[in-house]
Amino acid sequence: MVDKKVDRRINRTRRALREAMLSLILEKGYDAVTVDEITARADVSRSTFYLHYRDKEDILLENLEAIVDDLLVQFASLPLLAWKTPNDSSGQVQPTPILLVFKHAGDNIDLYRILLRGEAPPGCRRACARSSPVQ
Repeated sequence: MVDKKVDRRINRTRRALREAMLSLILEKGYDAVTVDEITARADVSRSTFYLHYRDKEDILLENLEAIVDDLLVQFASLPLLAWKTPNDSSGQVQPTPILLVFKHAGDNIDLYRILLRGEAPPGCRRACARSSPVQ
């Protein structure tokens, strides 16, 4: 398998668009945000936006999927005993699933605020429900 080299300019553009989108949603609410506002805040052209995303729901959905995937990877890396007890055999405190959830929420606070305020459109909420490990 050949590793694709990720272009730093693409990452920078996508990050700027994501951050612009999240900050605008927190300021105005999802429904009030337009693609023009996102591109203006991210300082990119409208055509650049459409090179990366179909619409504003697409960018939010990508963010939600990324944080869910990240949390699942963190859960998978926990040793089995972490699910039962917070201490290992040496007495050291191990990360527990609930601590990972709170740390993850703190690391992704803007996106969690949007979700908890109910700002995500129905398509995004359905996608999160489908990818959730607990149904």
